[in-house]
Amino acid sequence: MDRRNFCRLSALAALAGMSPGGAIAAVTKPRIRCRVTVVRRHCFEDLQSCYLDDPEAGACPVFMDGFSSEFDLGGAMPADRRGRMCPKAWAALCECAESSFGGGAITSTGTVLASCGDPTRPVVFKLERI
Repeated sequence: MDRRNFCRLSALAALAGMSPGGAIAAVTKPRIRCRVTVVRRHCFEDLQSCYLDDPEAGACPVFMDGFSSEFDLGGAMPADRRGRMCPKAWAALCECAESSFGGGAITSTGTVLASCGDPTRPVVFKLERI
């Protein structure tokens, strides 16, 4: 058993001892309802020509400029109307929403920017908590 799982199990065991009846309370991340809007898509053709199998891949094919939708960040990864969602973008959105909106903290403007982790064709998103 690795250290992370050991710490997680020991924390749950401690919670079980403190709760009435000794039942283990379910620990879940809160879901954060956000409106996600694509602000800009970039394409670094010089990097794509050097490092990608398809040197003419172009900008991100999953999202389009102006795309906007509402999601429960922190839940299961949704699919768009075409049945796809970028895992790199979803991970970046969830991480940004949790660090910016988690625990009731909201930035001074109420919005934050996030970017997916694709180094050759990143997408910049605007997150607004609903």
